Amino acid sequence: MKIALIVPASGFSRRFGQNKLLFAYRGKPLIQHALESGLNYPFHQRVLVSQYEGVRELGRTFGYTCFSNADAESGQSASIRIGVEACGGCDAYMFLPGDQPFVSKTTLSRLADAFVSGVYDAACSVYNAEQVTPALLSRAYRAQLLSLSGDMGGKAVLRSARRIFRYEISALEAMDFDFVPDEDHV
Repeated sequence: MKIALIVPASGFSRRFGQNKLLFAYRGKPLIQHALESGLNYPFHQRVLVSQYEGVRELGRTFGYTCFSNADAESGQSASIRIGVEACGGCDAYMFLPGDQPFVSKTTLSRLADAFVSGVYDAACSVYNAEQVTPALLSRAYRAQLLSLSGDMGGKAVLRSARRIFRYEISALEAMDFDFVPDEDHV
């Protein structure tokens, strides 16, 4: 089974006050943590979609195929569409947002392995009974992913999944960064 990892990284970081993806966190840019997490599973393809050249440049240093998102103003759906289109020959798409630095190898493996088992056509992380990222959708949902618009992410498509594997993750893994972190607490 060919599983692609898609890292959407085109947000504007309005609440953060600066480009959070390049913000130095624990000695490296925030997005580097997610990029390194993505190296912990043998994905068929690793794709990074960003409106920021500095983010794409970093992605290339980790072996990601990088795409520019010139339509970032239209919302997260643009990054999803670009990523899915780039991975046309894959059987499934796993989405790992660039601002989730603590996602573990175990989580990525559990989600991917659930799909490979042939029992599930989707897999997602769960925190506090809510479906969160990272998440995986099979090729069966490709048309729905490509038809997303505005700031609508893949959660709407995930809700329509017929056979979904859910994997409970910790608060730390589910954390994304919307504000400058206090390193004493994270």
